[in-house]
Amino acid sequence: MSRLLVVLAVVELVVLLLFGWLLGPGLEQRFVPGIWVWDTPLGGLAIEEAADLLRTALPLNQPKIVLVGPAGQKWSFSPADLGVAIDARETLVAAFGPGHSREGIGVLSERIAVMTRGRQLSPVLTWDEAVAQRALESVAAEIDRPAQDAAVRVSGAQVELLAGDVGKRVDVAGMLSALVPSLLALQHEEIVVPVREIQPAIGDAQAQQAISIAEGILGTPLTLLVFTPQEGDPGPWTVSPDVLAGMLSIQVDDETVRVSINEAAMAQFLGPLAM
Repeated sequence: MSRLLVVLAVVELVVLLLFGWLLGPGLEQRFVPGIWVWDTPLGGLAIEEAADLLRTALPLNQPKIVLVGPAGQKWSFSPADLGVAIDARETLVAAFGPGHSREGIGVLSERIAVMTRGRQLSPVLTWDEAVAQRALESVAAEIDRPAQDAAVRVSGAQVELLAGDVGKRVDVAGMLSALVPSLLALQHEEIVVPVREIQPAIGDAQAQQAISIAEGILGTPLTLLVFTPQEGDPGPWTVSPDVLAGMLSIQVDDETVRVSINEAAMAQFLGPLAM
């Protein structure tokens, strides 16, 4: 019987010590065991120790976001690269509350509940959108390509089409919106970079129309005659396609196609004939 009393006395002492620890200074300035910030346990740590642990334990510097370009290119970014940081003060204030919000004997049941059931909290994160914007713009700079207008080149009496090309432009705002949910949840995510096509202002069809007109003009030599010629008047004069090609003025824009003879070039050609 005396041994049983000793055992009971020991158990009672342990319980009293445990209650004393739970109620006393042992946890007064420390997190209650059972408190987690995501998968990082803070139980038993002082506030300064918990702050240091969170800064290293949370995966803010691990690659989480992968952007996939139109040609299969990939860019990896950590949340920190995209402007995410932990607000350590607000996170620790929220995590310190459970087990410290009551007074007197009431704190005992609160701490026991935390220790037996656990309490997992999310960190308080801040986000600097400007940092993310700059990172995404660096990706866009590698993808963006201006549209190339179609053009017409005259070489001798030949008229050639310089085909236009469709440009590309990254929708940075759309990409920013797409990554925010995964970014703030610190989740792994692959995001396809949204790219818009930019059509050239001058398309191949417009340039081809100019070529057709120019080829019609250069198809045969140009014959110049004196208006209502009289006997003994000079002429006629023939302008070969090669010479005539140098006088062509070709203007193509997004609204009109104009092919004409440059008046100054023609005047220069006719000048010697007038002497």
